[in-house]
Amino acid sequence: MSTYIPGITQEISANFNAQSKSRVNRPTLCQEEQMLVRHGKALHSLFIVVDAVNESPRRSEITACLMRLASQLGNLRLIVASTRDPDFDQLSQPIRLLEVEMKPSIVD
Repeated sequence: MSTYIPGITQEISANFNAQSKSRVNRPTLCQEEQMLVRHGKALHSLFIVVDAVNESPRRSEITACLMRLASQLGNLRLIVASTRDPDFDQLSQPIRLLEVEMKPSIVD
């Protein structure tokens, strides 16, 4: 994104610096989501890759965020690697989902 939207690196730095003053290491998920929506609309295509959603204690929050992003950004393509997650079965938005099941017998 920084190649096409040079100002995004300054915004990310400002968010991290502002949060550091309040003894928090990083921006909130909501702040990151807002930034992606604001800047993502300016791009022809935006690809986001997320791995191991199922391993996060904030799995439902992350899944909800990804669904909101997908509904707000028509140019967004998500690649999510996770074990089967019931949150994806409950999609309330018309999001096209391609599911590929990885079985231990076919993975090296």
